[in-house]
Parts: sequence; structure tokens; C-alpha cells
Amino acid sequence: MDELNSGDTRILIDGQQGGAIVEYRTRREGGFIDWMLPGCAAHPSCFPMVPFASRIRNGRFNFGGRALKLRPNNPPEAHPIHGHGWRRSWVHSDLSPCRSSADASLSLEYLHEAADWPWRYRAVQLFELENRRLRVSLSVENLNPEPMPVGLGFHPYFPRTPNCRLHTSVAKRWRLDSELLSVSCEDLDPVIESVSFEPAQTLDAVFSDWNQAATIELADTGVRIRITAGGGFEHLVVYSPADVDFVCVEPVSNVPDAFNLSPSLFPRALFQTLAPGERVSGWMSIAPEIVGSG
Repeated sequence: MDELNSGDTRILIDGQQGGAIVEYRTRREGGFIDWMLPGCAAHPSCFPMVPFASRIRNGRFNFGGRALKLRPNNPPEAHPIHGHGWRRSWVHSDLSPCRSSADASLSLEYLHEAADWPWRYRAVQLFELENRRLRVSLSVENLNPEPMPVGLGFHPYFPRTPNCRLHTSVAKRWRLDSELLSVSCEDLDPVIESVSFEPAQTLDAVFSDWNQAATIELADTGVRIRITAGGGFEHLVVYSPADVDFVCVEPVSNVPDAFNLSPSLFPRALFQTLAPGERVSGWMSIAPEIVGSG
């Protein structure tokens, strides 16, 4: 377990269990504020999704003239989900997608050898903590002599209170089937700028054309969490089941089942294709604020 400290804030990262964050908290008046839901190996606070986010229908897709079949990785679900990185060990790395100027930083990498996913790749995460602000970068490098498809993202769990609201700007929403796989995309009129969470309802939504900025308002506790993203994270997943104390706000570069969608119909929703030796990256920044006494 690695520990990053900056001022009154601490982050714990479990490299052996998915390169995941399991704690992100700030000391406050003899106690703590948890900016992410406290986690463990089985249920982390935030994990990386690589080389794809969300699901691939029955693990089947075609690429480069080949018909591919991936094994399920989250039984009993039939659809492989969130790629490999969240279930594998990451090791300390000297590689990073950018230089770090933070008070505390850590770089981890995961090297994937070809198997049912027939491409070899290297993924690198860079964690940078400065005061209370966290920035996490994720990059993927194609180590094959042939092109490789790729998608990536982050899956953080933020606290949800009875009066929690999410402020962002999204112009498109994806229609999902009963198995939460993408079917079609529709324009939103008007654009959604604020979302509340009804206690007895589940929200599992995929949006596109978002402004890569979101704010979680927790009026009950007097805190605010600002989330920004960059790189290829053009889509946003918002997930909050009924009667839970968390909401997931996930910047991603591909929508569910993107590998099986038509590029002519949804060109910006799909994965990227990396040439041999090419690398793609994205980042997420979390800036917590104490705005009241709670």
C-alpha cells in the first residue's frame, strides 16, 4: 500500500489490487472528511479502466479482420467489463505521461501480455496530490507490431447525501438496453446542467458532449467536490443505485459496447486505434472544497 500526504490530506493507493485508490481524506476538527467513499481491495474508492471502459457485448467484436472473443471477468455477468487493469497488480514505475510538480506523487504501471486480448500494452497511472487537490493521469502504449483498439477511463465513488446534486453540462444521452449496452444516442433539449438523486431510484446514465467539468454539491455536510477531465475523456457515466451512499462520476473515452458500434453512425463514441508504439492518455482532477460547517 502506498501513501501520499500533502498538508492535511492523505491518499492510500493499493498497487497490488488494481492500482486503485482506497482512501482520500482530509483531517478536520478531530475527524476526517472523505472525498471518496472509503474503500478496500474488493470495493475500491476509485479504479482505472483500461483498455476499455464499461462492457463489451458477450466479449465479442471484430477488429483488423479478426473475430475476437474475450472471457467474462465479472461473473456471473456475461459481458467483460472495465478491461484488465482494475483486477491486476500494478508496480512502481519511472514512466509517466507527464512530469509531476506536486507535493506528493506516485507512478504505477501495468504491463499486459497478449492472451484472449491479443495485444501487448503498457498502462501507466500518475497520481499527484497537492494540498487537497488530486490529479490522476492514465496512459496506454501499444507494444505490438500491429494496431490495437483502446479505450480508458476512471471509476471513482464519491459520497452521496440526501441533498446531493451534480452540476455539469451534457448535450447528448445514450439509450441503453436492458443489459446496459449502448443502442443509440439522442440530443438533449434542453441541455442537462443539474442532476439530483432520488433515494429510491437508480441512475445509470451515459452522456456525451459534456464540458469535461462537474461539481458535486453536498449541502448537508458543507462540502463541494469539483471534477475536471481532459485528454480523450469525451463521455461521462453517472451511476448511483437506489438507497446507497455513493455516486460514481466517471470520465471515459468510450461508451458501453463501443467496439461493436458503427463508426459511421457514432464516430466520436468509439475507441481509438493506436499504431505500433503509439500512446494515448487522459486525466482527471479532483478539487475538494469546504464551503460551510455542514
